[in-house]
Amino acid sequence: MKEQAAIIVQLKERILYFLQQSNVTPDNNGTEKDIRNIKVKQKISAQFKSLQSANVSAVIRSLINTSIKNGNNVLYALNKIATFGTEWLPHF
Repeated sequence: MKEQAAIIVQLKERILYFLQQSNVTPDNNGTEKDIRNIKVKQKISAQFKSLQSANVSAVIRSLINTSIKNGNNVLYALNKIATFGTEWLPHF
């Protein structure tokens, strides 16, 4: 218990960062919302048909979520990927 308390004291600024920055939320609900669609797909169909289709789905979902979070037009982003392909996207 003392070790845990010492770690919390040591990391206090990082733990309470959301109090100083209004754009940082104290929870991870955004992250949970981002993976919810994948979990629903997994529960309904139990799997993707291939690794490639899983990767494509992840890229498209990520593009949509990022566009929404940044206040960008989702249809514009999807049109850009349909027109120019994925060369401009980061490859992992």
